[in-house]
Amino acid sequence: MKVVIDYKGRICLVAAIIGLISLCAILTADAAPAKQNAEANGALIALWPKDDQIYYSNSVPNVSVAQVKALIRSGADISASDEQGNTPLMRASEAGNLLCVQFLVSSGAKTEARNHEGWTALVFACFLSKVDCARYLISRGAIVDTRDKGGETILRIVAQGLAEESFAADANAGHPVAKVDGQDGLMRCVRLLVSQGADVNAADNDGGTSLMWVAQGDGNVNLECVKFLVSKGAKVDVQDKDGTTALMNIASGMPIYSDGKAWNSGRIDCAKYLLSKGANLSLRNKDGKTALMLATNPDMISIFTRCRVDARPDSARSSRIGYCVDT
Repeated sequence: MKVVIDYKGRICLVAAIIGLISLCAILTADAAPAKQNAEANGALIALWPKDDQIYYSNSVPNVSVAQVKALIRSGADISASDEQGNTPLMRASEAGNLLCVQFLVSSGAKTEARNHEGWTALVFACFLSKVDCARYLISRGAIVDTRDKGGETILRIVAQGLAEESFAADANAGHPVAKVDGQDGLMRCVRLLVSQGADVNAADNDGGTSLMWVAQGDGNVNLECVKFLVSKGAKVDVQDKDGTTALMNIASGMPIYSDGKAWNSGRIDCAKYLLSKGANLSLRNKDGKTALMLATNPDMISIFTRCRVDARPDSARSSRIGYCVDT
């Protein structure tokens, strides 16, 4: 009988952090007895005998620092990663286990370690609305403007999470749903990141910005975030590599139902606000389409048609020729 600390690169410390292993079980090196013994002792992890896959039965929300210390004393590597490149610190941050986060960092865990997607522990904490963990990681030197493989900053990722959280209400939207505690927690992370110097205009590899993403969401928190980002200097008319602006994203992404009504008023409110801040209706994407041309929702079309184009920009508006005169 022996404790299995590392099985084919899947470190028990990582599993423990996310609540997939119970230390009351002693796993043997042989798969079949291990599974039987684990079940007998209430373990939450066992080794599948044929395909070497980990078998999960139940889960627990958090492990204690004492459990993590016990694993480390048994030889678990504090910097080891699983097959996705996730470290114990990343998993503790994802779970919002602040005590374990603090212990791991104080024990030498690297805050800037990256998984295979380029995510750090701070990305996990912010995307999953774990504000206390995020604040602590930043206090210990975590970089707020780090980028993943897609060139996305943490703020950009959180903005996408805000939009996706609002998409969750529509089962047919076809968008991935962020597994988060809610939009309010994400908004707190947005404020935290910006207060620590996150660049509100940073674009990903496709030219998309945080404003472009969050404006697509539907709800009061999305509008709050749009207003906050603009108040901190976010540019309303930035175009991505396809020439798309935040206003175009809103216009083209709004579904309409048989009664012709919008999914909700959230996106319309975001569009009105961007127009009030000088969003340019005359800008065109690479296909030559303006926001008005892309709009399909009657309410949005009505708002856009109440705006007129002034072909004689003055010096103060030299970069804009379209503006809303009635919102």
